[in-house]
Amino acid sequence: MSDVHQFSRLVAEFKLSREQALRLAPTGYAQAITPVAIRDFLDGAAKNNIAIMAFLGNDGITQIFSGKIQKTAAHGDWYNVLDPKFNLHLRETAFARAWVVKRANVTSVEFYDKAGDLVVTFFGVRERGQAQPQAWLDLVQGLPKVK
Repeated sequence: MSDVHQFSRLVAEFKLSREQALRLAPTGYAQAITPVAIRDFLDGAAKNNIAIMAFLGNDGITQIFSGKIQKTAAHGDWYNVLDPKFNLHLRETAFARAWVVKRANVTSVEFYDKAGDLVVTFFGVRERGQAQPQAWLDLVQGLPKVK
């Protein structure tokens, strides 16, 4: 792949689910991480001042956030970002699987529900054509992996 956006077309062309494609990906392109890594991820991004992009959506709408987060907090089954310009509320118990995905030199972190539906995808903020920030790569590399 030469562009991160080609992934969805390939998945559709070969009639795969997104997660099926990740399980079949060559070594080094998709790494399963623990679903509870959401806390490590959000806390690490906030603590280390790492700009992230978050993509959430359903059949009707996609919400995209791009920037740095500051305040993360747990409340019951929910893990939250509580910033003035961005609020995110994720029910941790709804996540069944999570992946670090590398495609077209771009690394994402993806969280899936029990039905196999993608809930949220995160990317590191970078300028088009520029390398991903090392802080982003370090954060992602440190997430707890499924053995």
